[in-house]
Amino acid sequence: MVAEGALGIPNLYHYYKAAILSTMLAAHDPHYTPQWAVIEAFWLNIDHIHHTFWTDSTRRPRPFQGLPTTRLLLDTWDRVRNTLVTHPRIPMAAPLQSISLMIPTFNHKPWTDKGVTHVLHLYNGGHLKSFTSLQEQSDLPAKLLFPYLQVKSLLTNNPPINPEKGTQALTSKFENMCLSNKPNAKSLSTCYHLILHNQPLTQEHYQKAWHADLGIELSPEQWKRAYTAHRGLTSCAQHLEL
Repeated sequence: MVAEGALGIPNLYHYYKAAILSTMLAAHDPHYTPQWAVIEAFWLNIDHIHHTFWTDSTRRPRPFQGLPTTRLLLDTWDRVRNTLVTHPRIPMAAPLQSISLMIPTFNHKPWTDKGVTHVLHLYNGGHLKSFTSLQEQSDLPAKLLFPYLQVKSLLTNNPPINPEKGTQALTSKFENMCLSNKPNAKSLSTCYHLILHNQPLTQEHYQKAWHADLGIELSPEQWKRAYTAHRGLTSCAQHLEL
């Protein structure tokens, strides 16, 4: 990041991943399904292609028969998924349709027809709602008790809530973008920023050289202060210095 002393040159690899994630976001638009997503879903014989994104790679059908573009989307998503969702095991933004890939007998339609469309709707804060509570809130029929117990068993054995992250928000910024009912403006730049934000800090070669010359090692906070204080004071056509 520039604030920690980097030169601010775009990372084309991360920008490439952001462009793919931006494409993935477009498939979540509730008002318009891109034609490519329709073709991909038809090929896989599923309702919507984005339901596949939220299923853990180990739970997808093997061998995966998706088109090359689908495999590219999924491969990129699997690489960055853990850094873009709050609870990676079963993300809160996962649609209930994705549960069917984990519980083959689960029928999402009676749930989604009542407005229970995502895993997030099964939780109150960090706690799984009881079936009685869901009945009261969403008018679920009593016959859904057994499917509820199946889903409860799945979520109990694969708890999406990490105790160490229990005080965090249930959904991340990226998940909120996927859940939004409005088109995501500047989704490419937002995805790029989120990917950069979650990268571990590494020292640039010139930073190591400065440390060697000064005989001390500056912390990321000190690099940030130095950059803020001297931003724009010295520059040339070939490089930017602090």
